[in-house]
Amino acid sequence: MDRRKNLGMGTTEAFLKGRYTTSQRGLSLNESKMQPLKTPYVSAYLVQNTKSNEDESSSLYLNDLERSHCFMNDELGDDDVNCQIKHFDQHYDQCEKISMPSQAHFFHEYLSLSKPVIITGAIDKWVAFKKWTKSFLKEKYGKTKVHIKATPNGEYEGVQDKSLWESNRYFHIPKQVEEQLPYPDLVVERPASLDMLFSEFLDLIENVSRGNTVNMSAYLEYSSIADYFPELKSDITDLEFINMLELASLNIWLSDGNTLGKLHFDPFDNLLCQISGEKHVTLFEPHNNERLYESHIQESQFTFNKSTGLFHRRRLLDSTSMVMSPVDLKRPDLKRFPLFADTRPMKCSIKEGEVLFMPAFWWHEVQSRPNMSQHRNLAVNFWYKPFLTREFPCPECKLDINPKCAESWVWNGLGSNTETNPWDGGHTGVQSLGFGMALVRILKLIHGMVATQVCRVLGLGCPWFEY
Repeated sequence: MDRRKNLGMGTTEAFLKGRYTTSQRGLSLNESKMQPLKTPYVSAYLVQNTKSNEDESSSLYLNDLERSHCFMNDELGDDDVNCQIKHFDQHYDQCEKISMPSQAHFFHEYLSLSKPVIITGAIDKWVAFKKWTKSFLKEKYGKTKVHIKATPNGEYEGVQDKSLWESNRYFHIPKQVEEQLPYPDLVVERPASLDMLFSEFLDLIENVSRGNTVNMSAYLEYSSIADYFPELKSDITDLEFINMLELASLNIWLSDGNTLGKLHFDPFDNLLCQISGEKHVTLFEPHNNERLYESHIQESQFTFNKSTGLFHRRRLLDSTSMVMSPVDLKRPDLKRFPLFADTRPMKCSIKEGEVLFMPAFWWHEVQSRPNMSQHRNLAVNFWYKPFLTREFPCPECKLDINPKCAESWVWNGLGSNTETNPWDGGHTGVQSLGFGMALVRILKLIHGMVATQVCRVLGLGCPWFEY
């Protein structure tokens, strides 16, 4: 059966309905409406009330954990024995850096080509840079309850051996389900979830950053500004060069600054805006899906004991992640994942006041570094419904124009002048965009080299045909 047809509900639409913004980068196995796995056994066997072992002797002792981060300071860190990435030749493709573009330039050179770029001069005048101090945020929102994530080692949502989890002894997946998981011995480690006042969180991340609190990392991630801090929206402005896309969510990302978001992709076009600290992003093109072993991976979650201050690996979940790679960039297992040796990363490092455009479905791993005087890392990101999209998990699926995105441009009359018309080809207004859309529909019926050459001759970016 074709996996793309077996998804049932469109995965991007499913994420936009709330799963993604809560950091649940996957689908519940017992939700048959969204069921990518073709089995009737999931509902009966995979249930969330997983037993827990409360034996403190099996705690995850944090002092025994190593924190080692590769891909920092634009180098691989090969001198670190924990960073044995020998297949790279020490050279990255570097992100292009440009000043704020016009809408037409951004569309033609980056959005339509699915090309990352660092943009300067776009957010320099945001009020947020001077206004969002710890004292201001604490006074304004200190009593706001927030839902934060925490890990023992600063790594968020990496892949680990399932045998490390205590509940693995009595959490059994039926054979009919297990056979459909490419890596049944692996799990994605979701961070522990904690609820606290925002003032408590601000104190916590400062203590972690200063070294007063050890063996813990805390992160306010995937958090909607509209839901938590609605008044802050007036301190940032929309970026006009991308306003042809529909905004899906506007989020705040605030941490102690020493965090590593493990290798994954997002089904949204993303503008990551750095306010405090730095982020070093390692990216891989979407055509590396098979080399990065895109698949379903069962999820798990840390638990945190507030009385002891210890994390535990106890909770296996009845859901899968669809967007995480099983490849560990720090310690790649090239025997198990040999195709990874054929990848070539791109490096994009953004400083305060810079914006990174990450096109939808680009794989990325994000190393954050704190502003040492503010003891934090702070960013906001705009997620847009993607211009180019595909089904997932589906390693062989190629990017294609999102018909909902393109058709909305027609109905909204985008392209009333040559400056804002992304299909600029000598026509104006809706007629011009209508011409472009008609051409797109024709090209979508054509496959192979002919379509690619037509795109090139007409000056349209058509990466969905190119690999």
